[in-house]
Amino acid sequence: MSDTPIWGCEGCAGTGGRTSCPTHRGIIFSDEAPAAPRIAELERQLAAAKAARHEAESILASATDLANSWARDSGIAEAPMPRRIKEVIDDLWGYWSTRWNAEKAAREKAERAANLLETAYPVKLMAAERALIQAEADLATERARLTFRRLQDEQKPWVAHNFAGRHDYFPLLGAVEELGELAHAHLKQAQGIRGTPAELEALAQDAIADIVIFLSDYCTARGFDFQALMEETWAKVKQRDWKADPLNGCSAIDDARAKDSK
Repeated sequence: MSDTPIWGCEGCAGTGGRTSCPTHRGIIFSDEAPAAPRIAELERQLAAAKAARHEAESILASATDLANSWARDSGIAEAPMPRRIKEVIDDLWGYWSTRWNAEKAAREKAERAANLLETAYPVKLMAAERALIQAEADLATERARLTFRRLQDEQKPWVAHNFAGRHDYFPLLGAVEELGELAHAHLKQAQGIRGTPAELEALAQDAIADIVIFLSDYCTARGFDFQALMEETWAKVKQRDWKADPLNGCSAIDDARAKDSK
């Protein structure tokens, strides 16, 4: 039997002849061998090769479709033909590697933020709650603060109920009476008689409060705004400088007004 290698067979070429080739040994290729069996075997081998190639092409086409689908979802250029699929796979690998790294960094950053929040949030929350409690207390204090105007507003119905029809000068006389009591308490405290220092001091404080209350009622009876009177008058008085002008206590504002009036 001739040992001539079969053309195109790597096994024959690698072993030196078809008798040693793992594919063609045992197959008779002599001149005396019938031609029909040899042709049939070659046709079988050709059909098997075609089937294998078709299967490989089908797998490659499916892989290309899948890779192109991923490429479309990822915003990457698709492979125009199966032979370009490797380029798409490389691009997909680069894209997703970058995205995974970014997501990993984002997760790590979120974890650090969560850990920081877990420790810092209770402290900040307690501080915010304390600030809220203080703000509510300050607001309640401010609302409860007694101003001259609020005193007048609360005093009006009380006077109407207890002293309806009284003359407008009655509160003025009451203020004068309390001023006398204040002078009495101060004198006796200075003399050290008619009571202990604590008792006389309490009488003085009570007289001061009564004077303010009577003056508030007197302003109401006369139609005066006690709060506005105090604010306007104090705004003027606090401008006076008796050190700079012992004679008149004029301030710079008073001097300017005096010049303007001339």
